[in-house]
Order: sequence, then structure tokens, then C-alpha cells
Amino acid sequence: MHLQQQEALQLQRAERQQQRQQQDEVEDMAEANEKLQQQQQQQQQQQDSLPASPLRAASPSPPHRAPAARSRDDAVAQSAAQRAQLLAGPADAAALRQAISEMRGKVAWLEGQLERALRAREAAEEQMAAAAAERAEERAWHEAQRADRDREVGLLRAKAAALEAAAAAGAGAGSGGGGAARGGGSPGSEALQASVGAEDAALLRAYQQENEAATRRIKDLEQQLSQARAVLVAEAGRLERHFAATQEQERRHGAEAAERLQKLLDAQAALQAAQDAAAEREAELRGQIARLRQEKRELEARAAGVDLRAMEEGDALVAAVRAEMEAMARAHAEQAGAHAIVAALESRLAWFAENQEMIGASDSLIAEQGESSA
Repeated sequence: MHLQQQEALQLQRAERQQQRQQQDEVEDMAEANEKLQQQQQQQQQQQDSLPASPLRAASPSPPHRAPAARSRDDAVAQSAAQRAQLLAGPADAAALRQAISEMRGKVAWLEGQLERALRAREAAEEQMAAAAAERAEERAWHEAQRADRDREVGLLRAKAAALEAAAAAGAGAGSGGGGAARGGGSPGSEALQASVGAEDAALLRAYQQENEAATRRIKDLEQQLSQARAVLVAEAGRLERHFAATQEQERRHGAEAAERLQKLLDAQAALQAAQDAAAEREAELRGQIARLRQEKRELEARAAGVDLRAMEEGDALVAAVRAEMEAMARAHAEQAGAHAIVAALESRLAWFAENQEMIGASDSLIAEQGESSA
């Protein structure tokens, strides 16, 4: 009984601790949901206060759909609105990144709560297993005690039966001997027979008292065992109900976490698509700017009367000659007797340097004409 009371107290403490932990988790989740709703309202107010983007103004209003497909259309419209907000400006993209980071924090918090709940459930299961093992040991001990008492009762009953048989045999012998004594027995033999009968009666009463005490103890043990079984059954039912409620709560929390994670993944996909579209648009704009700059240089050169393509070809020719000169210089370092070739190349380089001066004069003339035209 003392072990059962200790076990019941331990289970009650574990249950109260788990209830307090679950209450704290529910309060934390309620506070987090309230904060998330406030942030969503603030973001909605900020989006309402921003001017409408060209993409939002140009997008046509969605047609009226059937109620069965309304949720899917709403999800598609929401995803399109998120992409439009991302393309509208950096402020919306920053707000969405902040919302995604906050949602990641919430998902991490929910995962931590789920992990703590799983650990609490494992601890409760371990406590239940330990309690069941202790109950099994106590039940085995009670069964062994009851078997010992049954054996003692059997021995006592056998002894009582033997004593009753001996007393009956002694009483029959005493009655026969009494007639003989009355016929011619001695007073000493009668006193001996009376003392033997009194001892047998005392032993029989003692065995009967022991038998009654053992029977009462067996009944008490059986009653205690039945009470312990009733307590175990009630406690097992309560733990099973609590475990089922905990599993249901974890299932709901897991579904909510999965839904939030899906929303986070959708938002990340929308952000990635918007970033890809922005990168493509930026590459196109850079290409257009480069082409416009090239066309501007060509127009300025034509206005100044300079063939820009010929100048570029001359620059390429100068670069080729310089490369050839460098190659010849390397060959001169390896081979001796190439002074004439080097001199010819130097004269050719001087000629190209003179042409380069002419090209520089043409560039200055183009710049002056551009300044005068501006």
C-alpha cells in the first residue's frame, strides 16, 4: 500500500507538471498568434497606404467564379498579388522578407514546442511503463504471499483433521477403557486419560484459532489486492485518456505547423520568382543601355566626320603589331642575330605611333565638336 501511494503521488505530480507545461505552451501560442495578427494588420495598413503600382493598375479584375473554385482562385490571386508587390518596389520586397523571417521564427518555435511535447510524452510513457512494472512486481509479491498463506492454511487444516481423528480415536478408546476401569481399573489411569484429552482439546482449539486468523488474513489480502487492482485500472484509464488527448493536441499542432510551413514555402517560391524576373529585366535594361551608348558614340563620330569602325580597326591593328613585337622580342631573347627584324618592327611601331597621334587629334576634334554642338 505504501508503494501504491508513492506511485500515485508521483503520477499526480507528473500530471500536474505536464498540465502546467501545456498551459504555458497554449498561452505562448496564443500570444504568438496575437503578435502575428497585429503584424499582418500593420503590413496590410502599410500596403494600403502605399501608392498603387503599375502592375496593380494594369492587372484586370478577376471574373466571378463558382463557390467551389473560390478558395483556389483566392490562393492564386494572393500569390499573384505577392509577386506584384515584389515587382512593385523594394519596400514591398523588404516587408515580405521580414514576414518570411518572422514566419520562419514561428515555425522554429512551433517545432521546439512539438519537440518538447514529444519529450514530455516519452517521459510520461516511461513513467507509465515503470508504474506498470512496479504494479506487476507488487502483484507477483501478493500472489506469492497468497500462495504461502494457502499452503499454511492447507497444512493447518491437515493438522486439524489429524488432531480431530486422533481425538475421536482417543475418545473411543477412553469409553472402552472406562468400562474396564469401572469393572476393575485404577484411579491413576483415569487421571492420565483425562489429562491426555484436555491436551488434545487445547491443541485443537489452538489450531482452530490459527486457522481462523489465517483465513481472516487471506480475506484482508484479497480485499487489498482487489482495491489495488481497481486503483490500477482507474489510473490506467486516466493515463490512456490523457495520452489520447495529448496525441490529438499534437496532431492539431502538427497540422497547423505544416500549414504555416506550406505558406512559408509558397512565399519563398514567389520571392524567388520575383527575384528571377527582376534579374532578367535588369539584364535586358543593361543590354539596352550598352547598345544605346554604342549608337551614341557612332552618331557622334559620324557627326564629326570620323569613321569609328576604321579607328577601332586601327586600334586592333596597333594591338596586333604590339603583340607581334612582343613575340619577336621574346624570340630575340631566345635567338641571336635578329636585330634587323627588331629595327624594322620598331620603325613600324613608330609609324603606328604617328598614326596614333593622328587618331588622338581626331578624338580631340570629335570632343571639341561635341562640346560645341552641346
